[in-house]
Amino acid sequence: MRMIPGSDNADTLNGDFGADQILGMGGNDTLSGSFQGDFIMGDTGQDTLNGNSGNDFLDGGDESDTVNGGSGQDTIMADVPLSGAGDIADGGSGTDRLMVDYSDLTAGVNIAIKDWIAPQTLVGNIKTTNVEAFSITGTDFADTITGGNYSDMFTGGAGDDKLTGGRGADLLMGGLGKDTLKGGYGTDFINGDDDDDILSGDQGMDFLSGDAGNDDVRGGTGDDSVSGGIGIDSLFGDVGNDSLDGGAGDDKVEGGAGNDTITYRYGEGKDTITDAGGNDRLVLTNFTGNFAAKAATLVNTLAGGTTFIGMENYTITATGTGANTITTSTGTDIIDSAAGDDIVNAGAGDDHVKSGLGKDSVVAGDGNDRVELGDGGADKGDGGLGTDHVTVDRRTATADL
Repeated sequence: MRMIPGSDNADTLNGDFGADQILGMGGNDTLSGSFQGDFIMGDTGQDTLNGNSGNDFLDGGDESDTVNGGSGQDTIMADVPLSGAGDIADGGSGTDRLMVDYSDLTAGVNIAIKDWIAPQTLVGNIKTTNVEAFSITGTDFADTITGGNYSDMFTGGAGDDKLTGGRGADLLMGGLGKDTLKGGYGTDFINGDDDDDILSGDQGMDFLSGDAGNDDVRGGTGDDSVSGGIGIDSLFGDVGNDSLDGGAGDDKVEGGAGNDTITYRYGEGKDTITDAGGNDRLVLTNFTGNFAAKAATLVNTLAGGTTFIGMENYTITATGTGANTITTSTGTDIIDSAAGDDIVNAGAGDDHVKSGLGKDSVVAGDGNDRVELGDGGADKGDGGLGTDHVTVDRRTATADL
């Protein structure tokens, strides 16, 4: 990349045929790029920046600047004045993005992005046109920021913020404070950060994380990933085949409609897990002790007080060297009993059982099962009815197919 520096005077600088780095420095400069992707920065002074062709990055710097992206997918950085006129940004053709940082302001902002590429004036007298996507960093106070039709990126900062994504595939980060974040349409990535936040994906396949704090996290329609993080969280998958993980703390987790997968780490809180609709799976990790699954319509209680209902299938991963006894029902189960002299009864269904170290007894039950009898002991395996695949390790083992 060729560097073209200016001076403290009013310069006119033009890019060459390649990707150029053009720095205006001081003075009221006119800076123009080439037909490739250029980096153009005005610095101080009232500058005019022209990206021309290519995917350019343009930053007018201090004072009120005029920035024209030209053709290509350009990124324009706008400065926020404390008073007076702000920047004028015209993205031109292509899908362009405007970046604005309000973190130095002493009061919250209220911004609603207009649909499509209509002219609009943002906080700070920043005038935009032909700009499709926005990246906005809020203040340390209560901000309200609503996105438009394209993929926006909003960061709330400290303060109780309300961020709404709109129609595109958006990234919403609440920051500190009790935030309310809503994705809208599209595949959205939503993070509440610290404090007690309210997150909802709305429509589309969304990825939601409450992070620290006592959060309310709801997936909406679509196949969503919903996690609570540390704290006493309330999770609801709603419609779709969702993945839910309450994290540490005494959480309430409800899958909703669809074939959902709910993860519980054994010993991380006293959770209440329900899932009334679909063909659902409980993923139980760090397990030790005894487990006997009841029918999906009955309440199951784990050691420590966690309860669950509505689970047809199980993925159970044990840990440690203790003797575990694991019994599942008629679903499609995946069981790893780890080390120790374990007893596994997988029940009917197409199951995959791995016994690990120790003297283990495995009954896979009816169905087309896969059984792996581990090393380190005299194991016994029974595949039950169906077409089964049994793998026997080096040590003494017997398998009944």
